[in-house]
Amino acid sequence: MGNKFFFVLILIVSVVSAQTPELTISLERAIKTALENNHDLKQTKLEKQKADEQVRQTFGEFVLPSIEGSAVYSRALKRSVFFLETPFFSGTFPSGTYNNIIAGVQVDQPIATPSMFLATKISKTYSELAYLVQQYSELELVAKVKDNYYTYLLAKEYVSVAELQFRRAEENLKNTKAMFAVGRVSEYDQIRANVQYQNSIPAVTEAKNQLELAKNNFKLILGLELYAELEISGKLEYNKKGSTPKDTEFQKLKSSNILLKQAETQTKLNELSTDFQHSQHFPELRAFGNWQLQSQENDERSLTNWRFINSVTLGLNLRVPIFKGFSIDSKYQQAKIDYEKSVEVLAKTRKELTGDYENTLASIKKSEDQIASYKSAVEETERGYQIAQKRYSSGLSTQIEITDALVSVSQAKYNYFNSVYVYNILLARMDLLLGKSLDEILNQ
Repeated sequence: MGNKFFFVLILIVSVVSAQTPELTISLERAIKTALENNHDLKQTKLEKQKADEQVRQTFGEFVLPSIEGSAVYSRALKRSVFFLETPFFSGTFPSGTYNNIIAGVQVDQPIATPSMFLATKISKTYSELAYLVQQYSELELVAKVKDNYYTYLLAKEYVSVAELQFRRAEENLKNTKAMFAVGRVSEYDQIRANVQYQNSIPAVTEAKNQLELAKNNFKLILGLELYAELEISGKLEYNKKGSTPKDTEFQKLKSSNILLKQAETQTKLNELSTDFQHSQHFPELRAFGNWQLQSQENDERSLTNWRFINSVTLGLNLRVPIFKGFSIDSKYQQAKIDYEKSVEVLAKTRKELTGDYENTLASIKKSEDQIASYKSAVEETERGYQIAQKRYSSGLSTQIEITDALVSVSQAKYNYFNSVYVYNILLARMDLLLGKSLDEILNQ
């Protein structure tokens, strides 16, 4: 009986494990996963589809004919009458019939309207703007994925440093107790070693909590469920960016930056809107056609013998705006102001992006210098810790020197890993500024 229960338990565990396999994910795979699953990006893509449909809608409304059919049947429950008064006769007579039916088709076709092609251009430009918004959302999402990815790797390194600090503090406490037992060190040294050890315990717990938080945030931006099993591969490393001539990068910024393209497209859109409102001052010519079928009969005549009359009307409709309470000119002036505002926004965007590029470039150079310094500091503090251990074991120093050495090693490593993290984030920011495509980012 016991063996059967054990077998069933193993089977259940195996099934659950098979249902929730652990996903090992690299940075490249994380980017692709986010592009497929991220909810905010999905909404942006739906907005692009909506903009495409608006292009079709506008073309249909302003260029293609409008065809509408109608049919009306009415039954007179009590017919109306008309009155007749003459010097010889006075009375009423029935009016109309009991059954009335009217059916028809109306056609309206724009022939020469000043706004017909402008409206189509406006909708197409709006669609282009929606595509740029989607493109920027994708590249911004890539930068956010990198940020969360490197945040996780940084938290992972913090856990390693905290655990190393804990092991060294534990080893130091063990050695100090042994030396105190034989009278080689004072009780004060033992107390300081114990305090250092106790302080290292919550530091490990906090580092692990931050690591779990970073993993949950990473799952969220990837569009995964929080209960999904996820193993994030990779290591926080410093890979120096290849040097590119500043002029080349600056030209790419001006030609490829998506925010700049958005501002340019928005300016173009507002210019077309201004032209559209101005076109409302001019006449428009439309053709129309109307086919109508009608019949009016009383109940004495059967439906198969109803007399249907056809009529066809064709014509032209010329609309000339003369005065609408200044509304046409006011709308034109408002559109013109919106265009002038977008020109200012475009100029401001160019200046801000230039400043952002210069600041990011300077920050990358600063990070490179910091990484070199902190790497050297890590090596020196490690060497200093080894010397402090030997001095303490030989009775040439106190526990204070060991504590200071432990803190210095940890701080130097924290500084180094944090500078590597900042450097990688700055590179992601530079990719976004330069408007690098997804293929360029994935293949670099």
